[in-house]
Amino acid sequence: MNALAAAATALPARRPVLAKVIRNFGWQSFDKLFRMGVGVFVSVLITRYLGPDRFGVFSYALAFAGMFTTVAGLGLDRIVIREISKDTSRKEAILGTAFWMKLAGGVGTFLVILAAIGALKSHDTLVIVLTAVFGAALIFNSLDVVDFWFQAQIRSKYPVLARNSAFILVSVIKVGLVFASASLLSLTLATAAESVFAAAALALAYRWAGNSLRAWKLDRGLARTLLAESWPLIISGFAILIYMRIDQVMLGSLLDDRAVGLYAAAVKFSEIWYFIPLGISSSVFPVLVDYFKGNPAVFFRKYQNIFNVMAILSVGLAVVMTFISSRLAVLIYGPEFRDSGPVLAIHIWAGVFVFLGVAASIWTMVNGYQKFALWAALAGAAAKISLNLLVIPAYGIVGAAATMVISQAVASYFVYAASAKTRKIFIMMTRALFMPWRFNREKRTDPPGGS
Repeated sequence: MNALAAAATALPARRPVLAKVIRNFGWQSFDKLFRMGVGVFVSVLITRYLGPDRFGVFSYALAFAGMFTTVAGLGLDRIVIREISKDTSRKEAILGTAFWMKLAGGVGTFLVILAAIGALKSHDTLVIVLTAVFGAALIFNSLDVVDFWFQAQIRSKYPVLARNSAFILVSVIKVGLVFASASLLSLTLATAAESVFAAAALALAYRWAGNSLRAWKLDRGLARTLLAESWPLIISGFAILIYMRIDQVMLGSLLDDRAVGLYAAAVKFSEIWYFIPLGISSSVFPVLVDYFKGNPAVFFRKYQNIFNVMAILSVGLAVVMTFISSRLAVLIYGPEFRDSGPVLAIHIWAGVFVFLGVAASIWTMVNGYQKFALWAALAGAAAKISLNLLVIPAYGIVGAAATMVISQAVASYFVYAASAKTRKIFIMMTRALFMPWRFNREKRTDPPGGS
């Protein structure tokens, strides 16, 4: 992070927007790398302590509740960021309205989770309790709107420090619980508590930055407008989380807890890298919006470069992880998790399409193609569920990993070829996959009228 910050300050004064983006990405990279380092240590400690069977129960509950995350958030993330970026004078109304909407969404989603897990696992009290704990944590995500404000300002320093304070506290608690041979329920409560601590820390960060939560206000008209635009994102986000998490739920139903534990251990190492495209995307999004409005030709040149970066990073990572996956699984988790290696070697390739898909979502957002994102996500979810039903009984956890790669490719890549509105993006992604070294260089990098 310090190197990135130093590079940003050394940029010429004529490129202040690029410097701001680099500083912002530096803070986000520091956040994710720090979390990755500490999180891997804590996660490995918990995984080894619980073993494949109990870790499978823990992962099943977490995956089940996690499928509803986007529903609780009402798909407001980038819409709120975009609205604040366009008109900062309305921040109190935008943030206040988004907060109350997300709070209502969190409570409603919690009740749905309770009903769903109760019907599906009526015989398993432990799973119901663990899932309820994870579901309750979604309510506290309503204060994520503070993070949206800082993202719109390209100022990730405050939310990074706030979230990491909660993360460090919970990590210390988890380690203490493991060494105290705590119960599975205790570890679940500690995991869910991070959302509570993070919400409190974000509220403090917002105040320290000179703002007031009390100034927020609910605008019912704005709420209707936001919901009218976000409902396709709610459904598409739900569909995305289904094909990202349904395999763990289906493995628990079609096989057993041990299969879930082995699969979840591999997935953790595969998905831990997803902070990279998310960090890049959130940092460049406000700038690309300005380019899109002021100079579409420059927008597409810059956009192609983003795709190229995503392809280089994701393919390079997949190649390396493929060759070391088996040894890594045994080294990190122990001999009990030997069968996680082949899963990781396959599942890591889904990341190529995740990286490209995150970049492609910028296009659907700036154009208001939320319904396209919905159909793309539904296509991925349909492919995932149908393939799992065919493959898991015969090939187990390795088959589930293969279906993840296929369903991710369907939702994040091939579906863009189906519509004339998005075919250009499909071509750009294809160019990035096969010719990622061809970057477009421009003398001018700041958006028209940018500061």
